[in-house]
Amino acid sequence: MFDGHLSSLAGRTRAWTDSLFVDHAIFRLVWTNFHAVVPGKVYRCNHPTPARLKWAMRRFKLRTLVNLRGHRKCGSDALSRTAAARLGLAHVDMAFESGAHPTGTAFCVLQACISRLRSRC
Repeated sequence: MFDGHLSSLAGRTRAWTDSLFVDHAIFRLVWTNFHAVVPGKVYRCNHPTPARLKWAMRRFKLRTLVNLRGHRKCGSDALSRTAAARLGLAHVDMAFESGAHPTGTAFCVLQACISRLRSRC
C-alpha cells in the first residue's frame, strides 16, 4: 500500500492509511504507553504519531528519537522520520524483534548506540 514517498498528497494519504490501518496506529490515536524510564532523560512509548512526537518533544525537551523497530518501509516509520526531521530531533534506528530475545550482537549495537547518545549530552 505505501510506496515510501511523502512528497505528494497521494503519498501522504497512503502513508496515513498504512499507518492507521496496517500498522494499527488508529489505536495509538487514543492510547499510548508513554512512560519515563529515567525521568528527565529517557522515555519510552509505542510508535508515536507525528502529533504525539511533537507533544513529547515540547513537554519533555526530547533531543533524540530511538526507533527500536528499526527502519521499515511503512507509513508509521515515514511519518515519524519526517516529523522528527521537521522538529529537529536526531533519529536513531536500533532494531529489536518483539517476538524474540535479543542477541548478543544486538546488545553490542545497543551499547554503541547509547554511547553515541551520551556523547551528545
